[in-house]
Amino acid sequence: MPPSFLTKLPTPSKWNDTDALRWANELRVSCDALGIALKEAALINEATSKRIRRLRVPRGTKIDPELPENLTTTQRERKTRLLELGLSDFYVGLCFEALYVGVISVRRLAEVELLESRTRLGKGELSSIAFAMKIGHAIITDDKEARKLAETSGHALTQTTPHLFAWLIFKPKKSS
Repeated sequence: MPPSFLTKLPTPSKWNDTDALRWANELRVSCDALGIALKEAALINEATSKRIRRLRVPRGTKIDPELPENLTTTQRERKTRLLELGLSDFYVGLCFEALYVGVISVRRLAEVELLESRTRLGKGELSSIAFAMKIGHAIITDDKEARKLAETSGHALTQTTPHLFAWLIFKPKKSS
């Protein structure tokens, strides 16, 4: 936490335990980290730092940065499921970014079972999602879990099979 930011907080030396817990939660840091940062910024003394560092934000009141309040119920459920599988937005994003910039291949993504071991998706679905994301095209699948993974990985071009049928009806392909 930058000292220049910390100096903008209400006078930390006057905080009670409730204030310290609130600020730790708002800043999404542990009380230990907050106490250290405030002491290093010379905003509190050693005794106050120790008092703040002993506090713990109760689990029920913690703000989870992976599950912001602006999510819909469906989005929250999807993200919660991915988090339970050990797949944070950051982690999944890094995996697909590595694929996008060419650090790893579609095959490597599937080979290392990066996502396969944590979801019920096979190499085919994972490769399709990764390839569609890489080339910027829609992923069309009837697999609900594959669509959820693509959507929560930030791929806005996720469609179902009825979308494909509609496209074929309204944009008929000429045959020879």
